[in-house]
Amino acid sequence: MHTIALVEDHALVALGFQNLITSQDDLTYVGGVVTVKALPALGKVDLVVLDLRLGDGTRPSENIAAIHDVGAHALIYTSGENRALVQEAAKAGALGLVRKSAEPQVLLDAIRQAANRVIRPERVTFRHARNTNIEEFRRYFGCEVDFGAPDNMY
Repeated sequence: MHTIALVEDHALVALGFQNLITSQDDLTYVGGVVTVKALPALGKVDLVVLDLRLGDGTRPSENIAAIHDVGAHALIYTSGENRALVQEAAKAGALGLVRKSAEPQVLLDAIRQAANRVIRPERVTFRHARNTNIEEFRRYFGCEVDFGAPDNMY
């Protein structure tokens, strides 16, 4: 059984996430916090699902480093498509990225794969990206990258 935590600064999103995870027999929800600094209070966590842009102004690289410092791995969960922040998260060691608009099963599949350290997306899709170096994204994510229509990615 994998322990899962959420770092999310929107209460409604956090509540929906909690309900989804607690409905699964193979995942244990240990809690949610609004900043990465509050993570240690949750105890041992295998995987942290991290909002890419938090209201406290912290950067993805510092948040992922702090997650690694507590012995956990990070999966990004975002509604944004900020190319620089996604790139920063990938460089910092995020295991993957899921859009908040994804179907619940897409999120659950990504969480299970990340918790088992086997996540490797086949394709990452961004809907709105200009002046983007596709080869740079392929190198970071290790998969095909496109800038087309699909809403869900991981």
